[in-house]
Amino acid sequence: MSSSIVIALPKIEDAKKIRTILNRHGLTVASVCSSVSNALASISELDSGVLICGYKLTDAYYKDALLLLASQRIIDEAPNSVSTVQMPMKASVLIDTVNDMLYHLERRIKKEKKKP
Repeated sequence: MSSSIVIALPKIEDAKKIRTILNRHGLTVASVCSSVSNALASISELDSGVLICGYKLTDAYYKDALLLLASQRIIDEAPNSVSTVQMPMKASVLIDTVNDMLYHLERRIKKEKKKP
């Protein structure tokens, strides 16, 4: 897929570990960062992609994210429109969720291109 992934977590080490997991499974990670402002800057350089972020970053909370990594308590409070993965997470669940999100993103982009 041509889409990319941006990972924004409070601890940059955690973001790098997740990047490693995704890379091992053939997924492209464009950027890892610890703030929403850096994530938005990275996203602005991409045509499309997925933002993976934690509940609390240095400059924002989860509600603007596409994929929320958080405890079950936080996930229970998240709106239904936010995709979630419970922490601690299993790599297979993360991979499946990101692949599913990228698939739906690609389909939406193709549909938009077909519109007059």
